[in-house]
Amino acid sequence: MKKLLSALAAAVLVPFSAFAISLSDITDNPDQYTKTYENENIAYYVDNNSIESVRYSPPYYTIQGDLYAVVYPVSIIIKNSLSVGYDYNRSAFKLIPEMKASNPSITNREIRMKLIEESTKDIGITMYCYNRSNWRFDGSLDKIVAPEEFPVLLGNKITYRTANYFFYKIYNQYFSLKA
Repeated sequence: MKKLLSALAAAVLVPFSAFAISLSDITDNPDQYTKTYENENIAYYVDNNSIESVRYSPPYYTIQGDLYAVVYPVSIIIKNSLSVGYDYNRSAFKLIPEMKASNPSITNREIRMKLIEESTKDIGITMYCYNRSNWRFDGSLDKIVAPEEFPVLLGNKITYRTANYFFYKIYNQYFSLKA
């Protein structure tokens, strides 16, 4: 009976420990973890090995990958497994030629202003967190958190840069202007 309970406990704990992440895992592996944003309290890293295309149906694309938020004041790493949807018809690289075709004398400043205006209507990116967990800096699990949908806005550097970076890693071009 003890052996059965030990085996059962091991089977339950292995999935969590197999996916443990520590601060040193992230900071000591710059080829795997790319920093996409940082301020005085938090740094965001994308796990390059986790990025994969799950839908290629132009103009619609879906890419999944993991984003880690290293929150220094509370010594926590938040892992967000993200699914990002793209509508290439809303991409800057689709909209700019259309703007130039309809107004050949448009300036770069005017194009940028129109792109900002268009992005407030629909940026063409949706982001959903389908799995989220918090880890302590030593790699121990803190808690599992409910998934949620994130708004992607041009002014939100974290979600926008992450979505743009995912697209770049798969298709070798940014979805929209690099922020």
